[in-house]
Amino acid sequence: MKTHGIASLTACLCLAAGLMSLSPASAQQALPFERGVKIDVIASKPAAVKGGDFDDKLQRITLRLKFSNLDTRQSYANYTATVSAFGQSAKDRTVTKVLLQESIPLTVEPRKAVEHECKAVKTKFDRTGAIFGYSYDGWIIVVKDSTGKIVQVKSTAPSLEKLPDKVDKLAEGKCYDRKLEPTDDPDDR
Repeated sequence: MKTHGIASLTACLCLAAGLMSLSPASAQQALPFERGVKIDVIASKPAAVKGGDFDDKLQRITLRLKFSNLDTRQSYANYTATVSAFGQSAKDRTVTKVLLQESIPLTVEPRKAVEHECKAVKTKFDRTGAIFGYSYDGWIIVVKDSTGKIVQVKSTAPSLEKLPDKVDKLAEGKCYDRKLEPTDDPDDR
């Protein structure tokens, strides 16, 4: 009987030692950025109707970004977030203009948050009479690690989330089609 008790105790101690040796390894496994960091974006409400003519609309939009690290031990260092804001053409709804293109160096400590306010974007448009300009249409954020690998994409439009590799090639003030290919500005046609 006693040998059985000692054998059980030895087996339990060996099992406990084995589990303890696994704990540091599992703690060192990195939680992927997309699961460890939550991205919140708040776009300010477009300004009320202002401008020259009574029917011209002027919008001023500011994007506020918040990157929250949900992990208690792991930090995320040397990442870059590229944020783009878009405007839809009043003349041709298939054309989008890049109103904002900003890159943000990103390091998020455990259980901390990093906030960033993008520069304000102003846009003017008219959809009646003399049709011109661009109205605010949304945003996309692409986060890359230090090697340039895309680790997270978030957008107001699911179709944009399918094109994250094209975001770096966008230029502020330029026009693109729905597949983010360069196109002519409808206001210049």
